[in-house]
Formats: sequence, C-alpha cells, structure tokens
Amino acid sequence: MTSSKKADEAAPAPVDLDDIAGWVDADRKLTRQIEQAEAKVEALRLQLGIDDLTKARDTVRAKVQERIGDAHEARIAGRPVITWKPNKASTYLDQKSLRADEPKLWAKYQKAKKAVRPYVLLAVNEQAGGGNE
Repeated sequence: MTSSKKADEAAPAPVDLDDIAGWVDADRKLTRQIEQAEAKVEALRLQLGIDDLTKARDTVRAKVQERIGDAHEARIAGRPVITWKPNKASTYLDQKSLRADEPKLWAKYQKAKKAVRPYVLLAVNEQAGGGNE
C-alpha cells in the first residue's frame, strides 16, 4: 500500500463550513482579483517590452563581462563602476549516487519530512459532490 493511499484512508471526515461560507466566497473573490491583477501585470510586461529590454540588457552585460574577464572590479575614469566577484563555491550531497552505491548508509541517515497540506480552493463547478456525477 502506498503512502498516498494510507493518507487518503486516514483522512478525517470533511468539515461543514456553512457558518463561514462568506469567508470561502471572500477567498474566491480575492483569488479572482489576484489572478486578474497578475494578468494585467503580464499584459503590461508585454506592452512595455520588458522581456525584450531584459534580453538587450543581458546582451550588453555579456559583452561587458567578456571585457572584464577574470577581474573582480571594473573602473571608468579610475572609479569603480562594476564589481563581479565569484560567490563562494558550494557543495551538495549527491543522494541519488549515495543511494545507489551505499543503500544501507543512505537509509541510516534518511529523515522523513512532514507531509504538506496544500490549500486548494475548488472552483464552483469543481466542488466535491456538487457536480454531475
């Protein structure tokens, strides 16, 4: 039995929210307003050509970076105008390889994460038990 099946079987009974239906309606309304605002932002990005401007800026930066080379600072008229320093190198554990090469060691140090509970607001036509089934 998979863990998702176990979670489904152990799920508590649904809760009636009839007394706070207004909150759920407010959630829906605010979610719609956010989605509309995000659509306006995207339309404005397109209208202003932000993506094209970003590409142009990236092209200019690539040329400047090529000229800077390995230096950590660039100057104009003796004054610093750009710093371009490397970040500290990082390392990570290759869990896939460790699991394949040393499964017992991998299992020994494996830790479970708490399950996530996403809040999903169903559209009116998606509400459980409210559709044409």
